[in-house]
Amino acid sequence: MTILLFSFQVVLADTSTPSTTPASVAPDKKDPGVVKLGNPLNLSTDVKVIIGTIIKGILGVMGGLVLLMVVYGGSGWLMAAGSPEKIKAGSQTILWALLGAIITTASYLILSGIMKFF
Repeated sequence: MTILLFSFQVVLADTSTPSTTPASVAPDKKDPGVVKLGNPLNLSTDVKVIIGTIIKGILGVMGGLVLLMVVYGGSGWLMAAGSPEKIKAGSQTILWALLGAIITTASYLILSGIMKFF
């Protein structure tokens, strides 16, 4: 098993030059010797797009936290060893994590619908 983890393979890189210039790399019109790189993230300067990106990031973090809390509550429930207090604490952790996710998702959907209306 360990021989598979530490085996070496030869990897050869492609040394040929590309026939076309990528869209993100464009020569400067004033100085042809200078190459300007485009925005690789394609970020916009529009306020609506920036706010939408921030909200999507926050929702992604929130989803990760919900998953973490559900796993934490489930492990507490599993390791309760028959103790009713620990079982209740684990199930309450799962319940509140899922309820928070439902409320957050519902508020996002309502806000999204209002913004599309305007």
